[in-house]
Amino acid sequence: MSLSQVQLGLPEISLANLFSLSIASQKDSVHIQMVMKTSHVTTTSMPETSAILILPSILASQCYNDRNIPFAEEVISTELGHLFEHILLEYLCILKVAKGAKEAIFNGWTDWDWIKEPSGTFHITVDAGKDDESIVGEGMQKTIRLFKMILNQSQTIKSFPDQFSENSQLLLLSKN
Repeated sequence: MSLSQVQLGLPEISLANLFSLSIASQKDSVHIQMVMKTSHVTTTSMPETSAILILPSILASQCYNDRNIPFAEEVISTELGHLFEHILLEYLCILKVAKGAKEAIFNGWTDWDWIKEPSGTFHITVDAGKDDESIVGEGMQKTIRLFKMILNQSQTIKSFPDQFSENSQLLLLSKN
């Protein structure tokens, strides 16, 4: 399925050998079941993740986790479903402000139980409801695009080496 087909109304999105998403929209939230199709389930084996996350404030976003550490630290070794959640939350905030809101706050949480379900299965909930329907489809599209870059990071870094160098990342962050 191509990214151009990603809309809130689609119940299932599958991207080759990377992951699949089942999406259900409720009155006040969006529920996503993510199933990873790669050997990766965390960012631990993906050291360039932080460098690829060039969104304005994602590394400074609020994060409640078992270790009680900021997302900038958590991202180094976090579950991929949790990373997907944070990317989606960031894009939803960006899009809502771009549509004229003075501020935007979205909340999300990610659960998994790899005893009951296969490893790599995540349940993501975001509090974007019917009022935010106009931005959820685009937010999902952008999230999937960036998430694919992270999953394919060795190719991403080779394709854009200057953009993802440490110095370039620091320069980008200083402009925001």
